[in-house]
Amino acid sequence: MIYEDVITYEDGEETQIITEEVKTTNDEGNEVINIVEREVTVKVEVPVITRVAKTEFDLSAAIKYRENERSKLYDIADTEIAKHRDYTDTANDPNGEHATALKAWQMYKITVRATKNISGYPADVNYPARPF
Repeated sequence: MIYEDVITYEDGEETQIITEEVKTTNDEGNEVINIVEREVTVKVEVPVITRVAKTEFDLSAAIKYRENERSKLYDIADTEIAKHRDYTDTANDPNGEHATALKAWQMYKITVRATKNISGYPADVNYPARPF
């Protein structure tokens, strides 16, 4: 399931300390500045974070996005498979490197295909690393 954090604001109160300069006159007639701290309660908006499940519409958008990613990975795998198959089909692979790469890319494509069957798809599933 895909979740989204929704931020709302509620009215709240906060205690703040206010520092003020208070001017007074002393007994000798001189002006004196006193620093006074006082606590005040002010109204504030308090953020509230709520985790909610995304709607089916949002989920379908995520699935479309992941399917597009999967399609691109298929294309990459198909290109690599075709390239290595050309070498193996023409017996132009004396060291067997292309046969090994061909098998690795074929396994990669199968693994990418299987990702949509993993629990948590599309959000909680990572695609496999490319073989080369």
